[in-house]
Amino acid sequence: MIGKIENKVKVKELRSIDPNKPASTIARQIGISRERVRQILIELNLPTKFQTPTLCSKCGKKLKWGKKPGGPLFCKTCRSENYHNKHTTKLICPYCNRQFTRENSYIKRSLKLGQKFFCSYSCRSFSVWRELKKNNGWN
Repeated sequence: MIGKIENKVKVKELRSIDPNKPASTIARQIGISRERVRQILIELNLPTKFQTPTLCSKCGKKLKWGKKPGGPLFCKTCRSENYHNKHTTKLICPYCNRQFTRENSYIKRSLKLGQKFFCSYSCRSFSVWRELKKNNGWN
């Protein structure tokens, strides 16, 4: 009986020192089974499982969801930036010479169709009119 009380005290003490310590580590330190540690934690109304917080791979911010298999995990902001950097290409408008970005899928499709890339619809329109004037001899 005294051994059981001592075990409960030791489990409570070890859990209070490090709340994220796994039951298996506590069991090894005390010399009892992991299942017994789990039972003691339930008797003491202490949580039996702890998830270590998952942090953003880029900024280190704590994520609201757990780690999923398959590579780095990003917060909403970093995921958006990472996607943007990974799936876009910087281009220069042939009409106004401004730098702009377009998604790689759009560039691939436009290249198949033989289209030029413009920063805006107005630059595209001005360029088309310039070509029409040049080709048809309009002033």
